[in-house]
Amino acid sequence: MTFKLVPAAAAGSLLALTLTACGNDSVSSGDAEDSAKRAVAAVTLAESEVGGTAFELDEEGRSGWDVDLVADNEVTEVRVNRDGTKVEKAQSDGRIDADDRLRLERATVSLADAITTAAGEVTGLVKGVELDRHRVTTVVWKVEIYDGDDDIDVSVDVSSGEVVNVDRD
Repeated sequence: MTFKLVPAAAAGSLLALTLTACGNDSVSSGDAEDSAKRAVAAVTLAESEVGGTAFELDEEGRSGWDVDLVADNEVTEVRVNRDGTKVEKAQSDGRIDADDRLRLERATVSLADAITTAAGEVTGLVKGVELDRHRVTTVVWKVEIYDGDDDIDVSVDVSSGEVVNVDRD
């Protein structure tokens, strides 16, 4: 908590003490760990149950997780429950976008491993992961994490597994 002294409105020489709570919405480390574990479990389950390689993840609140997988250039969108323990549905979603296919071909680090790496860098709730580029030439997993106040994008190199950027909105 921080304390802020402000002039009282009625008396110019008197000061009133105002409490300003900082970080009331911050995410606990336990909640952050649970979020990362559930996200990894959702990706792992989708890959094993449906087949293919995960290349995108979206947290859908109480509905669970949407995991996009590719196999033979065909995308399957898989809804996994919030805990990452049950596939709710799977549906074909057409062919993979050419940019995503090229980016995924460069990946030696899995989406699940990128989540674990990003969660070790920033404390917060996993909101999503997608393939992206950092500074034009570096292909990254962009892991979006919400820390209770801000969305933070953690860019994990798809080849080395190293964090190359942390962008706080």
